[in-house]
Amino acid sequence: MIKLSDLLNETDILKKAIHLTKLPRYFKNNSDDLSVFVPERQDKLFALHPDKWKATFYSLTLKDPSKINFYKPKYLDILSGTLVADMSFANKFFWTKDPVQKQFFATAYKNSLKPIGEANLINYKLPELLLPNFKTK
Repeated sequence: MIKLSDLLNETDILKKAIHLTKLPRYFKNNSDDLSVFVPERQDKLFALHPDKWKATFYSLTLKDPSKINFYKPKYLDILSGTLVADMSFANKFFWTKDPVQKQFFATAYKNSLKPIGEANLINYKLPELLLPNFKTK
């Protein structure tokens, strides 16, 4: 099995989005409630940003980054039209039960959405990529 640390030494992998194919589905009834407020999330494939993936990976899995191979990472080209969003707002949206707070965090998440070329990762606590032209099942 190829380890991520081995792959990260290759410059072509450094520029690829990291999609975790074995990540469990967290949406109830396969329904992404946040996409009601942020329709840009619909029909997107979620991935980790290659430059700032460790904190986002930990937030999703509560595992050390060395465990990434368990989640069967797939390295995808970052296509034109890819968006970056701050997953920390999505996490807070899903954790709260208060409708006012849900609206607040949905708005914050939507405001964090930027095209990949315009996003400054310094402003993102947990950047996630929304890759176009993919449908999630």
